[in-house]
Amino acid sequence: MVKILGVLIATALVSLSLSGHSAARRAGVNSADDPVVVMYRTTEKGRELVTAVWKDGTMLIRGVVSDINSRLIVAEAKPESVSACLQAMDAAHFFQGPALIHKQPDSSSIRIWAKYDEKSNHHEWNEQLETALKSQGMIEFVDRWLAARAAILRIAPVRSRPLADSLDERRQFRGFNPAEPGECKWIK
Repeated sequence: MVKILGVLIATALVSLSLSGHSAARRAGVNSADDPVVVMYRTTEKGRELVTAVWKDGTMLIRGVVSDINSRLIVAEAKPESVSACLQAMDAAHFFQGPALIHKQPDSSSIRIWAKYDEKSNHHEWNEQLETALKSQGMIEFVDRWLAARAAILRIAPVRSRPLADSLDERRQFRGFNPAEPGECKWIK
């Protein structure tokens, strides 16, 4: 009797697990499809995506690189350039130690989150050099930060298209809803 009950419970758990996985997939939740690099700006208005990069080379980026307020576009880069970016971030020790957050109260900041193999980390900074270079720890942080930013900028798109042309039936792009950008599950 106990053995039968155990088999029934195990079967029910497997069934629940599989149905939850299917429901998550139907709802568009698929962590394997999450980007490996996400950079966004946090302001008093909320979070604004700057860049998202997937392992396959797909990018969601600003149409004008130097203008954070420009429209988002979908771009394609070579997957090797994404790998090179993550390797450069790893070499700069981005994934080592705890997440570091350096910003002033009530100021906007940039957050970079990345995942490489089984490692992930995020750092956040308001990018104000005049207040940052006051200790050896901050100098090392700035070095790590700038290396990560440079690695992300070296991912060179080879094609692009308007974001509007790439939305699915839910009006989203890989979990990103342009109408509710701060609600995206992978903007961590």
